[in-house]
Amino acid sequence: MEARVGELTGQVTGPLMIGASTTIAEYLLPRILGEFKERFPQVQAQLTVANSETVAAKVADHSLDVGLIEAPSHNPNLTTLACCEDELVMICAPSHALAARPGVKAREIADQPYVSRELGSGTREVVDDFFKGNGVNPDDLHIEMELGSREAIKGAVEANLGVAIMSASTVNKEIQLGTLVAVPLIPRLTRELTMVYAPEKFRSKLLDAFITFVDNKFQQCNTDVIPMKRPGKGRVR
Repeated sequence: MEARVGELTGQVTGPLMIGASTTIAEYLLPRILGEFKERFPQVQAQLTVANSETVAAKVADHSLDVGLIEAPSHNPNLTTLACCEDELVMICAPSHALAARPGVKAREIADQPYVSRELGSGTREVVDDFFKGNGVNPDDLHIEMELGSREAIKGAVEANLGVAIMSASTVNKEIQLGTLVAVPLIPRLTRELTMVYAPEKFRSKLLDAFITFVDNKFQQCNTDVIPMKRPGKGRVR
């Protein structure tokens, strides 16, 4: 009620319940949330971090106002806004046999011990589709372990327990330090990071402001927040 009354005077205020998948929450969202809070200091943002499937479900049942996930939602009751493009690469230890390769194919990865994300992860869904599209059944992968944390996956790969496929934007530090090597996939694998929300007739001014702000920020940071994305990918579908 306070938020609605504030809107009558042009204020953007009140609680905002945001959900984000782990890649976005850990690497992309903090800076954007900080800038949004600076512009609208009366907003109380609350962030829930979960895999893409869980975030979309919580937005659909109105537990969350908006979600930022790693793949388009399959829920017909949600509106999906494609914000930007993110490239995925194979990562391995510097001593790994594939580390010096200029590129690697799905079949070559399938022959290696593999560290995977958990079911329900947007990354897992995109990667499984990549393998299927290139003649590899995901069930035939030599999965050493399934982990729900990107940091845990990077640690396992650094220990040379296997290779993994991750967003290039999440391993910049490790590549610079020389603890991991990123090898491009053949063919190149990209995904759209998306924002989901319920298509209600009357959305709050706060939610409208956040949706517009996030979409604009993703479009403006082509080489800063997501180095490998391409501009012009924002659209509603």
